[in-house]
Amino acid sequence: MRFPFVRYAVALSTGISAFILTETAPRWLVSAWVAIGAIALFFILKPVRIGQSRADLFRGVPALAFVFLGGWVLAGARSELGDANHFQHVSGIEAYEAVLVSQPESRPLYFRAFAEVQRVRRLGDWQSVTGRVLLLMEKPIPRPRYGDVLLIRGAPQSAKGPHNPGEFDYRRYLRFQQVFHRDFVTSQRFQTVKNDPPCRIVEWACWANRHADSVLVARLGDRREYGVAKAVLLGVRDDLDADLMRAYSASGAIHVLSVSGLHVGILFMTLSYLLSFLKKRGRSGVWTFVVLKLAILWAYALITGLSPAVLRSAAMFSLFTFAEAAKRPPAGYNVLFASAFGLLLFDPYLLASAGFQLSYLAVGGLLYLQPRIERWWTIGSKPGRWLWKVTATALSAQFITFPLAVYYFHQFPVYFLLVNPAVIGLAALVVPVGLGFLILERAPYLSDLLAEITRGSFWVLNEVAVQTERLPHAIWPNLNLTATETLGVYGLMGSVLALFYTRKKAFAWAAASLAVTLGGHAVVQKATQHRQHGFVIHHIPKHTALSLVDGNTLTMLADSEIVQRPRLLDYACAGFWAERGIRYIQVIRFDSLQRGGKFRIEAVERGVYGAKWKRQPFLVMTHPVRRIVTQRLPLLALVRGQAARQVFPVSPEIDLVLDGSTMPRQAARWRERGVRVYATAEQGAWVRGF
Repeated sequence: MRFPFVRYAVALSTGISAFILTETAPRWLVSAWVAIGAIALFFILKPVRIGQSRADLFRGVPALAFVFLGGWVLAGARSELGDANHFQHVSGIEAYEAVLVSQPESRPLYFRAFAEVQRVRRLGDWQSVTGRVLLLMEKPIPRPRYGDVLLIRGAPQSAKGPHNPGEFDYRRYLRFQQVFHRDFVTSQRFQTVKNDPPCRIVEWACWANRHADSVLVARLGDRREYGVAKAVLLGVRDDLDADLMRAYSASGAIHVLSVSGLHVGILFMTLSYLLSFLKKRGRSGVWTFVVLKLAILWAYALITGLSPAVLRSAAMFSLFTFAEAAKRPPAGYNVLFASAFGLLLFDPYLLASAGFQLSYLAVGGLLYLQPRIERWWTIGSKPGRWLWKVTATALSAQFITFPLAVYYFHQFPVYFLLVNPAVIGLAALVVPVGLGFLILERAPYLSDLLAEITRGSFWVLNEVAVQTERLPHAIWPNLNLTATETLGVYGLMGSVLALFYTRKKAFAWAAASLAVTLGGHAVVQKATQHRQHGFVIHHIPKHTALSLVDGNTLTMLADSEIVQRPRLLDYACAGFWAERGIRYIQVIRFDSLQRGGKFRIEAVERGVYGAKWKRQPFLVMTHPVRRIVTQRLPLLALVRGQAARQVFPVSPEIDLVLDGSTMPRQAARWRERGVRVYATAEQGAWVRGF
C-alpha cells in the first residue's frame, strides 16, 4: 500500500461528512464501530492462508469501515448540540460569566472574540455551564485581551441565519466552530473581572503577536504598508484598507494576505537553504538541523497567534523534515493526508472550513500537476526556468481550486497568471526579510536596513495589486456553482486527468458524460435566467436596497450611503446576483431622483417617491405621512427610516414592507393598529417573482 493515509483520511472525512449532513449519531453507531474494530484487529493480527490480494482485502475493508464509523462517532461526540450542560438549555438567564478564548480582533465599531461561558445567573443563583459565544464588544473600550473574564448582563442571543437570498450563512459558519450564540455588548453591559488565560501556550502566542505588531507599528508607519505587512507576517487583517483588500481580490493575490502554506513553505525553503551546512556534519548535524528548523517553524506559528492555517502547514512540513532526517524519501501524498488525518482527529469540523479545503486542494494540485506542467517547456536560462516554475505553480494551484473558489466567492481573477509570479516572488522576499526584521529589531543599522527593504517590498506588492485591478475586466464577477455542480466539475477534471494518465476509454466516457450533463444544465439555466423577472427588497441594517431583475439585467434602487459602501452591499447582495446570473447592474439612488433604464422615479409628495416596475407602481416612503396619495393602487409601499414612526391605515391589497432602515420594534406598533406589515428584520428579504 503506497499511500495508506490517503485511504484513511478519505474514510475519516466521509464519516465526518455523514454526521455533518445528517446531524445525527444513531445509538447503534458506537456498537457497530467497536464490532468492526474487533473484526479489523482480528484480520490484522491473525494470518490468513489466502492470496495476498484477498488478504489485503480482508484486512483493508474492515479497517477503512472502522475509520469511517470512527469519523462519524468522533464528529457526534465533539458536537455540543446534545450537551445537557450547555447554557442554551437554561431559560431566563439574567447574566453570565465568560472568558475570552481567542485573541480579540478589531473592527471599525467593535472588538470581536470567542468566549467560553463558565457560569450563568438565573433567579439570583449562579450555576456552572458550558458552551461558547461570539462576543462583539462595542467601542470605545480598552482593547480586551485573551483570557479576560467578563461579567455580562443579559443573555446571549441565538445566531441568526441569512436575511437575504444568496447571502453568506454566518450562522452555519459559527455552527461548524460549535458556536450557536452571539452577543453585541455595550460598555454599560459588561465589566472585566480579571485575566485568567485558560491556556498558557496560547497566552504566549497572543503576547508574541502583540509584540510583533507593536514593532511593525513603530517602524513601518504608513497605514497601507503596515496593514499588509501585519496581514502577511502576522495573519491579522485588522488594519487592512478596504479598497486595497478589493484590489488584492481582483488581482488574484488575495491568498498572500492570509498566512498559510505559502508563507510557511517559503520559510521552510529559506531555512533549508540557510541551515543546509549543518547536514554535512554527520548525524548530530542532521538532528541539529531538524531541531533548529522545527523550532523556528513553530516559533513562527507562535508569532501568528497559532492560526489554524499555520498549524496545518507547520504540521505538514514537520513531517517532511522528520522523513528527510530519517533518510526516508517523504511520499508527498502520504505526508499531506497524514497531516489532514491528524488535524481532523483533533478537530473534525475543520473539514467544513473553506480554508482547510482550499489549502489541501492547492497542495494536492501542486504535488500532482506542478511537475507535469513544468515539463511542458524546457528553458535554458536560470531566470527563465525560475519564472516558468513559479508560473506552473500558480497555474496548478489555480486550476485545482477554481471550482471551489467560485462556489465560495462567486468571482474569478482574470490576470492571475500575470500577477502570481510577481506576487510569489515578492512573498519569497518579504516573508524571510520581514521575519528577520522582527527578530533583529533591536540591532542597530541592520534593523533600519531590513525595515526599509520590508516597507519598499510591501509598497511594490501593493502597487502590483492596485495596478492590476485597474486593468480592463480584471475580475469575472457574479459566477455561481452549486454544491452539486462543483462536485460535477471536479468529477470532470478528475476524469480528464485520469484519461491522460491511464489512457483508458472508461475515463473518456465519464468525462464526455459529465461534460454533456454540465453543458446541458448550463444551457437550460441560462435560458431560464434570460426569462426571469423578480423584485427583492433586501435587508441591510440602517439602509435601503431594492433589486429589480429583468433577465440578466438588474436595476438597484438604493440610498446614497449604501452606494458608497460597496463591501456592505456586496455582502448582502452579491450571492443573489451570482445565483441569478446577473451580468449588467445599474445602481440608482432613489433619493436623488435620477432617471435611468426602464425606471423613472418621481416625488409623489414630501417624503414619498413613486416608480413603476412591470407596469405596477410602487412607493418608497422616507418621512411620516398620514395616508398614501396615488392615482392607482400600488403594488407595494416600502417604509424606511423615520417614515415608520407614524402609523396610518393601509389598504389590505398593498404589501407594506418595513426594511432594515427601520427599528425592529416599529413593526409591532403597526400590527397593534391592525395594519398587515412585512418586516425584513424578522422575515428576511421580501421576494416576488422568479
